[in-house]
Amino acid sequence: MIGGYRGETSARPNLGSLLIGYYNHGKLIYAGSVGTGWSVRLGRSIMASLQRIGKETSPFVAVPRPYAKDAKWAKPHLVCEVDFTQWTRDDRARRPAFKGLREDKPARSVRREAAK
Repeated sequence: MIGGYRGETSARPNLGSLLIGYYNHGKLIYAGSVGTGWSVRLGRSIMASLQRIGKETSPFVAVPRPYAKDAKWAKPHLVCEVDFTQWTRDDRARRPAFKGLREDKPARSVRREAAK
């Protein structure tokens, strides 16, 4: 589930990272950020989609301040697939890599899964 993004800090607008999460008891829980796995073209397309569904405030229950800084928030409608190695002690996805958008999965059905 994508709830926001951060742009690259370059002169050209590019996607820097996606802020991802999952639902637990109806609340969107922050699971970390993913900053790899897409081409420049796909990143710009995803960023444009997120801008169209943007919102002023975070959809997550809580996001650590360093990750919330400069974040652009979006309504949690886009679902993405992410591979990662394990869950960290603070319940974040370790070494996440974007694998693609999931149009076949409803956003509200995204739940925490075990690492592969």
